[in-house]
Amino acid sequence: MDSQGRSRLIIGALSLAAVILVISLLLTQQRSQLPAAAESPLTNNSTATQSANTEIPTADKGVAVAAAALPTEDPQAASPLAAPAPDSPLPIPNNFTGPALPATTTVPSTATVIMTEPVTAAVTTTGTTSVTATGTTSATTPISATANSTITLVSVQKGPKQYGFNVLATYPHDPTAYTEGLQYIDGELFESTGLYGNSTLRRVALESGKVEQQINLEDQYFGEGIYVLDDHIYQLTWQSHIAFLYDRKSFDTLDTYSYPTEGWALTYDGKDLLMSDGSSIIYRRDPQTFEERGRIEVHDGTDPVMLLNELEYIDGSIWANVWQTNDIVIIDPTNGLVTGRIDLTGLLPKEQAANAEVLNGIAYDEKNDRIFVTGKFWPSLFQIELVPR
Repeated sequence: MDSQGRSRLIIGALSLAAVILVISLLLTQQRSQLPAAAESPLTNNSTATQSANTEIPTADKGVAVAAAALPTEDPQAASPLAAPAPDSPLPIPNNFTGPALPATTTVPSTATVIMTEPVTAAVTTTGTTSVTATGTTSATTPISATANSTITLVSVQKGPKQYGFNVLATYPHDPTAYTEGLQYIDGELFESTGLYGNSTLRRVALESGKVEQQINLEDQYFGEGIYVLDDHIYQLTWQSHIAFLYDRKSFDTLDTYSYPTEGWALTYDGKDLLMSDGSSIIYRRDPQTFEERGRIEVHDGTDPVMLLNELEYIDGSIWANVWQTNDIVIIDPTNGLVTGRIDLTGLLPKEQAANAEVLNGIAYDEKNDRIFVTGKFWPSLFQIELVPR
């Protein structure tokens, strides 16, 4: 090849190199002007999964359980559902008892939740919670359980306990006594009788029914409930608004007290005299002055319990005849709730009931744990024991 040919070849090669260089520079400039590359599909999926798991709605409307967010710097972190659920800031204790639970309640591990009335079960869970519900699975509202908790739901019967009775002994009773108040204390039975012109205060022999001591009230007084406290006896009157205070041994009148309501019955809780007036209210009265210093409003959880008559304080509860019924109610003095109801239907034999009136009169022998009951014009007084139904 001559010199001219070689020159043409060199020039062509240089031209080609220059073209390649220009193209390379253009491509580099174009890349520098492009936006940053998008994340990989895998990264997109991971981010989407994280966002989707931020909130996990429960089946109940308006209730959601928030799961912990995944840390963005560690895409390989475990799912928040695999982690234990956090403890509730307001956990309820084991053996919680109450009329209702809040909308969402977190119980500690292995807890017993005692419901006060049976309703439809509704248990929601958080994360990988394992819930075991035994017994009657009932709750007033949903319960949220922490991870791996065990919940036992126990349904508690609503309303007072129901009792029947067994007769353990029968004693004679004056069939002319219109019994209003009855008390057994220190081996003696005291009784107050009513009706205008026939009201009395009596000391009675239990075994024989014999009246051992008696005073008659003046005709304008209708005798009602009594209570023997230390050396004194209190006796109410029905509509005269007067209570008499007697000497326990002689039955001499020592004092009188006034009150604005009717007087039906008296008992004592170790601090206050407890007085009924035929309504649903039991009045607390000072034994020294007879002044009112509190009230107990008696109810069955829904409605007031009316016509409370003869009273007796037994083992921390108030027992009361419900006038014109065969029932005795057992009352919690702290809140007035009727916790028990005793049905004494059939206690007085039919052949004796013809000339008798309503059940009325409760006396308790604390030393020997004996309960006595009778009624107006009843020829018998009965020692009974309760039989749960």
